[in-house]
Amino acid sequence: MAAGSRLASLGPTSVDETFAFGPREIDRLARAVARRLGEPRRRIDSPDEIRRALADALGDWIGSGSIGVVRLPAALQTPESWHVTLTGVSSDARDEMERMAEEARDG
Repeated sequence: MAAGSRLASLGPTSVDETFAFGPREIDRLARAVARRLGEPRRRIDSPDEIRRALADALGDWIGSGSIGVVRLPAALQTPESWHVTLTGVSSDARDEMERMAEEARDG
């Protein structure tokens, strides 16, 4: 699966979408989110920290939707995959997540 690839997209007004990242890409995504928050030194390295930082970065665009972050496997092992799922968010939130995913892919 390609880094930051979209797995699903549904609905015209609220969007459900999952992005998949490898270990390097999730590190780059964390740095991109920290920059968006104006906190480039912020350490974002666990699923819950990434979820909270994305919620801060996407702010009002989330609306009544939610963000989930899962590391597979849950323990620190290789190969490792991270899935960021946006559920019921605005298309603006999805578009901003896509921009951050592009940053993560491009390094």
